[in-house]
Amino acid sequence: MIRYNEELLRAMRKADCDAQTFFRIAHIHQFGSDAVVTTDLEQFKLHAVVPHYVRKYVQHIKESTS
Repeated sequence: MIRYNEELLRAMRKADCDAQTFFRIAHIHQFGSDAVVTTDLEQFKLHAVVPHYVRKYVQHIKESTS
């Protein structure tokens, strides 16, 4: 889990956006629609839980920049 959090933080810094915006972009990328990501964001901030769609987006970014 720590690895995903470190990769996520790197990806957010590289994208130069806050966590809420990044989660929304990830949701749009995965599902094709915008969403309220408040609950997922709070779970990330409080418990370091990275949602599946965010992990997939981080992986996508990682693969596309390699």
